[in-house]
Amino acid sequence: MVESNLNTRHRIIMAALAVIGEQGTDHITTRVIAKYANVNHAAINYYFESKEDLIEKTLQYFQLGLQDIFKILHYLGLTARERLFRFSKNFIQYNSKYPGVEHHILSRLITRSETDRNVTELMKSNLKSIAIVLEEISNRDGEMVLRFKALSFFSSLVYPLLLNRYALAVMGADYGDNQTTQDYINVLIDSFISD
Repeated sequence: MVESNLNTRHRIIMAALAVIGEQGTDHITTRVIAKYANVNHAAINYYFESKEDLIEKTLQYFQLGLQDIFKILHYLGLTARERLFRFSKNFIQYNSKYPGVEHHILSRLITRSETDRNVTELMKSNLKSIAIVLEEISNRDGEMVLRFKALSFFSSLVYPLLLNRYALAVMGADYGDNQTTQDYINVLIDSFISD
């Protein structure tokens, strides 16, 4: 019974992730999520206090997936370039599956008047992970320069995701195409390597 409950809860979160990923959070309903999860509406009310609670739990699940991707930057069995490449490719693929989630997260960051300490610490940690790898390939000293480079690198991954459907028209290349994505990542990494 406990496993069945976990499976139902997990199915609901996965359905919410898919729906939010496609549509964002502005106009979703728990009824649509219930239909997508193949559960009755009462199941959502049983496992989650409200639609907002379901959205928060779904965003937490999404963030756990992102944190797993950031762990790639710490795989010491790979070269710095390989770590950056794998991280970038996985980051792009993961976020491309759920553009509505990424848009929702970024919108919250932009529109909230107060800063969330946990989010701030997580972002600092993630940017530091990128900076450490960039330091290995760029041979640049200076903590501030590395922070700027890490932010620039990360922004270069996120911006094409924000363009979403406009990427082809704006960049002249389909960011969703696997080969184009790999080419983009290679050019990006090369731009951070010191001569």
